[in-house]
Amino acid sequence: MMPASKHISDLGALKPPLLIFGGAYSNLQALRAVKSWAEQHKFTQQNCLFTGDMVAYCANPKEVVDIIQQWGIPLIAGNVETALAEAAASCGCGFTPGSSCDTLSNQWFSFAQSAITNTQRQWFQQLPDQLTFTLNGLKVALLHGAATDQSKFLFASHNNARFQTEFKATGADLIIAGHSGIPFTKIIEKPNTRPPAIWHNSGAIGMPANDGTKTCWFSVLDVQNDELQIHPIKLKYNADSAAKAMATAGQNSPYAKSLITGLWPSIDILPEKERAAQGRPLSLKTITIPLS
Repeated sequence: MMPASKHISDLGALKPPLLIFGGAYSNLQALRAVKSWAEQHKFTQQNCLFTGDMVAYCANPKEVVDIIQQWGIPLIAGNVETALAEAAASCGCGFTPGSSCDTLSNQWFSFAQSAITNTQRQWFQQLPDQLTFTLNGLKVALLHGAATDQSKFLFASHNNARFQTEFKATGADLIIAGHSGIPFTKIIEKPNTRPPAIWHNSGAIGMPANDGTKTCWFSVLDVQNDELQIHPIKLKYNADSAAKAMATAGQNSPYAKSLITGLWPSIDILPEKERAAQGRPLSLKTITIPLS
């Protein structure tokens, strides 16, 4: 799903480091943990960027939106915010009707619809769909699923052609995305030029990465010695408390179990390679990319 008129907001030149996170998914405990981490590490408000989907599976949609709005960080609407702003009948992920993902999403989306306030819906309507900025000369686009479709799922195993379409649509050197829930960085070489085309997904803070652990992910982007450094960061938070909050809210959802087991209740959307990796703990290291 994309809004009828794409709203792109330009932030100008940003100075590194940047904290990148997305997929808060109504997980109040995880959001508080990320915000605390940002404050402890002296990240300014302007240097914490959010890739969308404040709201989804967990127990506290209203409270999560309140915190993010009060924080005042640069952010975009995810497909869930777009759907809630439009009072749509579904989350807008484009799941196959009748699939496991479709059935489960209808449950949590109904809960979110009833919890979000009209004031919050009005705020969602004002959010950009894409942010652009420069980072040490890099042209950067921050979006949700893809530039061509807000709810498109892109994963590391997808071929380069799918990503090249998005770079052509944005003109960016670096695209920062969310939506798919599994962190990865994909480098697509451009013939005889530097820098390469870089796609980075920081993962989600509100739900594990289907790797059999409670771990959620965000990232820090820095530039040192004319090199882009992408640091994946494991989020430490009280997942047991988040699961209990879902039970207290009457959300007897398989996603509550996912918070503890680290396994998604449905893998309908995953390509074959990502399906085969289910339950394997992620071990992500810093990626360093020369910029000249």
